[in-house]
Amino acid sequence: MARTHALVYDGLADIFWTACDRAVEEVQPFCESPIEAMLGAGFLVASRARGIGDLVRVCPEPKMPAKIEWPMMLLVPQYHWQEWRIDWALRGHDCILFIECDGHDFHERTPEQAARDRSKDRAIQGAGIKVLRFTGTEIHRELSKCVLEIVDTYIGITDLKAPKNQQHQPGALQ
Repeated sequence: MARTHALVYDGLADIFWTACDRAVEEVQPFCESPIEAMLGAGFLVASRARGIGDLVRVCPEPKMPAKIEWPMMLLVPQYHWQEWRIDWALRGHDCILFIECDGHDFHERTPEQAARDRSKDRAIQGAGIKVLRFTGTEIHRELSKCVLEIVDTYIGITDLKAPKNQQHQPGALQ
């Protein structure tokens, strides 16, 4: 069995690397730090592996449509919410998930910055919005765990059920 896994991995390595390269190219122009790019690209690859990748689009905020049709979801970099800037927002038809990346190289970790992050998290949670916060160490050491948590959290929030007036056909975008 292990030999079969190795053969499959070797046989698909080029496809996987191409998918990763494309995902990085999609998100990197919008990111302020390498860990933001890693997490955004990792999310794209993981969502595609989980079968929901055809529903995800990277969309900078200025180009974001006023209405997001179900079942589409937008991965919005550098999202502005109230007085804050959110590293990533995952926007759907009727929900939103905020994702923050905290790295020492790009986010000064002073007591003041830590207090600001906690204040930001309380404001977000007080508005009923789910926020996931990952450290640079988590992103570097366990990228797959981080991105699968994002995918699973989003699926849990939306339940990916069609609004009553719409029917979703697998593979079809409406």
